[in-house]
Amino acid sequence: MIFKSLKCRAVLPILAALILCGASIATSPQVQRAGDLIVEEIIIEPESPKPGDVVTITAVILNQGKKEIKQGFNVRFDVVFPVVGRAKVAVLKVSRGLKAGERKEVRLQWEVLELPIIRLRFTADAPFDQVQETREDNNWLEKVIQIPEEYIEQWGLDRIRAREAWKVTQGSPEVVVAVIDTGLDYAHPDLDANIWVNPGEIPGNHIDDDGNGYIDDIHGWDFVDDDPDSLSGSKIHWHGTAMAGVIAAEDDGFGVTGVAPRVKIMDLRVCDEEGACGFEEINAALKYAADNGADVVNMSLGLPFDIVENPPPALMMFANLEAALKAQEEALNYAASKGVIIVASAGNEATAVGYPARFTAAVAVSATNTADELAPYSNFGPEVELAAPGGDISEEELYAKLAEDFADLVPVLKTLIIAPFPTANGRPGYAWSAGTSPAAAFVSGVAALLLSIKPDLTPDELKEILARTADDLGAPGRDGRFGYGLVNVARAVNYLLELGPE
Repeated sequence: MIFKSLKCRAVLPILAALILCGASIATSPQVQRAGDLIVEEIIIEPESPKPGDVVTITAVILNQGKKEIKQGFNVRFDVVFPVVGRAKVAVLKVSRGLKAGERKEVRLQWEVLELPIIRLRFTADAPFDQVQETREDNNWLEKVIQIPEEYIEQWGLDRIRAREAWKVTQGSPEVVVAVIDTGLDYAHPDLDANIWVNPGEIPGNHIDDDGNGYIDDIHGWDFVDDDPDSLSGSKIHWHGTAMAGVIAAEDDGFGVTGVAPRVKIMDLRVCDEEGACGFEEINAALKYAADNGADVVNMSLGLPFDIVENPPPALMMFANLEAALKAQEEALNYAASKGVIIVASAGNEATAVGYPARFTAAVAVSATNTADELAPYSNFGPEVELAAPGGDISEEELYAKLAEDFADLVPVLKTLIIAPFPTANGRPGYAWSAGTSPAAAFVSGVAALLLSIKPDLTPDELKEILARTADDLGAPGRDGRFGYGLVNVARAVNYLLELGPE
């Protein structure tokens, strides 16, 4: 049986409630079935807000039924996140009734989040089932706010000085980064122009045209469903799409921009919809990447070191862990022998570096916060070679803050990494990620930019350039927290162009 324990290295997006205020529901010993509430309109003022603006949101509620609602009603305000569903922001109580055919405006003020696309939903309902619904799906309405990319602050890009490097290159479409992860939404508008296309394969002819053992592998391979398409078969987890976006989201004025917005992404899915990944799938993906033209492999996933040192009985029942790790090391060494640079996340357990980052063939990346400190969740140790932005707080801290006032949460969200999320219900999504996962993705993007300038760089040469040009943090020289330091792509590009470090 394939061992399913490796997990994605990232703080999950905001899945839980973002509570501004709550309200108790009025009780009544008598249930009166009446009316039919719908949300007729949502008005946002001003109409084109920027992140941080406080807007007035008005929901127009109509009783389209034939009877009065006498006990009052509630209006719930949610932010709808891609893939993961609604997050409650507020429940507003309207105490007075609503006659048949009557409208009522319900207002609240709300600080606009820093996301490229924000979907707001208002739902109207009456307590104790007063409402006799004629339909069950018409008591809510959504409104979409689209924020121009110029107003989205991508602090991670600025910290590694990516925009300065773009004056030289935004990457070459000849450079391919394989994202070994949960699969990705290759149709997302921030990614669709940057997806690798296998030049030796004819789409949809059900023939292995290039003879590599994979039929119709146009954009890569789904090693979970054993088919060529991450978007068919089982549902994909959000993580791979987010990591691909950190690396190579398009610079098109929409959404966000990746570190190397003109390189290509090879989609290699090895993790299921829960984010659990198999050794055999990962090893097969490493071989595929090496054999099919990948220049960089991003592995924002891993097995915690403590589990390897003290494996639980259940783990040993399902896999020979020592043999599995040996096979993975061999797969990494094979890819490295083919000239592929492998970048891996150190892990988010605030302890020793996990696997595969711990292996010599991988560049282990730790995460920094907005103050250039080691993020409190980041793993560390002598294996760490580089550091990159990951965000300020851990998953546990984030969820604890969700129970507090929303106003206190907004500054925390600004310290996380905004990234594309898979399209849900026909709408492209964005949400927050954090951890050593995006940190590794930042480094993969930097490696891709350098290879765009000089494609014949070996993995060892790339590592040396990244080490020489990193911003030394912590103790002078290489240390176990930041490695050689925080990656600095502008300085690396200048060094490569023989201009010397600044």
